[in-house]
Amino acid sequence: MKLIGDYIIHLDKILGQGQYGKVYVAYNQNNQDQKFAVKVIGQNIFNGSNTNAEMIRKEIEVLKKLKHENIICLHEISQSTNNLYLFLDFCDGGDLASYIEKLSNRRINEEQALIYFRQIVEGYKYLYKNKIIHRDLKPENLMLHNGKIKIGDFGFGRFIDGEMNSIQRFSIKCTPIFASPQLLKKQKYSSKCDVWSSGCVLYKMLYGNYPFIARDYDSLIRNIEQKAQKQIFSFPNEPYVSDQTKQLIIQMLKFEEQDRISWEEIFSHKVITENNNNLENYDQEKQKIQMIIICLLKIKKIMKIIIQIQIIYKQKLKKKIIKQKIILMIIIILIIIIIIIIIIIIIIIILIIIILQKHLIINIYKQIQIIINLIILTITGKIQMIIFIKLIRIIIIIFKQLQIWIVIYNQIQLKIQQIIKQIIIIIILNLIKKNQILQQIQITIIILIRIQIKIMIQ
Repeated sequence: MKLIGDYIIHLDKILGQGQYGKVYVAYNQNNQDQKFAVKVIGQNIFNGSNTNAEMIRKEIEVLKKLKHENIICLHEISQSTNNLYLFLDFCDGGDLASYIEKLSNRRINEEQALIYFRQIVEGYKYLYKNKIIHRDLKPENLMLHNGKIKIGDFGFGRFIDGEMNSIQRFSIKCTPIFASPQLLKKQKYSSKCDVWSSGCVLYKMLYGNYPFIARDYDSLIRNIEQKAQKQIFSFPNEPYVSDQTKQLIIQMLKFEEQDRISWEEIFSHKVITENNNNLENYDQEKQKIQMIIICLLKIKKIMKIIIQIQIIYKQKLKKKIIKQKIILMIIIILIIIIIIIIIIIIIIIILIIIILQKHLIINIYKQIQIIINLIILTITGKIQMIIFIKLIRIIIIIFKQLQIWIVIYNQIQLKIQQIIKQIIIIIILNLIKKNQILQQIQITIIILIRIQIKIMIQ
């Protein structure tokens, strides 16, 4: 990698090799999403006095003036000690020539070819407005980016001082197979030389071949003279191309410039305007489809999120239900343990009462025996009155003891009843709570089922 200004040049990513230097991929270091094609030209070539140096300077001069979606734009020029760097639009689809070669039948159907041709015309309309002629229109200089054509390589490009259809006197090098007869014969020419080249490009897109084929330069000129000048130009039977498009190609490939269709006529030609309307409709339909796809993707994403939320909610609900069940089981076990403990306590209390009652009865029985014995002794006169009084006191004490034990027994019995009531109340309350939890679980399940049904309906 190499840093030039704000741009990072990837020297390992070569896009192409030109006669002036290599073209690499570059990125803006402040925004990695911005991708560029950087043409690296040696300073020795750029600063030279030969034709190549002049062409580079012309290309830079032209590119500085241009900014259009169908034209390769120059973003920045940087220099180092050894090189000149031209940062241009990056085109992900490569050039049109490579695109055609990759197709199975090496040609483009008429509908798509006219879409591309219309974009070439749109780009040239901008050049025409700025009084620029290209002079080297060919598939290799037409780049594809996101399905759109961009006109590039303005090495042969020139500004015209007068009218675009006025005759120019300078001569240049060109690509013969796409060059007009006037350029090939180094005659005077106008912007109509680009009309010829565009006609050859359209023919190449439709039929996959060149309209004029020859072994060498001279035979090419003879072939053009025979077909175009004598108007015996013909089209292959396959593939099918509409007569309207064929007539436009014939008009574009007229041998003499005065007979050739002008750019103004092409701009308003039915093939272009109809294609333009169709393209606009196509773009509108494409936008609608894209919007529908985006909406569907968003709905799919939302549905995915809802399903994930449902799964998470179900998992949490399941965990909560399990937790509630565990808590409920623990509560029930604790209640059972408490009940068992209370029952044991009650049994112990009852046993204590029984034991106490038995002990009390034995004591009373003994006291009664003593009283009876004392009464018998008193009656027989064997004891004195004082002893009898003591006997009476003992009887009173016994009755008091009985009264106390009766009160204690009643209190214990009351306490037992209260404890039993509390146990019953606790059990009932827990059962009510359990019922509420079950009802809540049932309500939650019903809500989940309703949500799922709504989602399925939608």
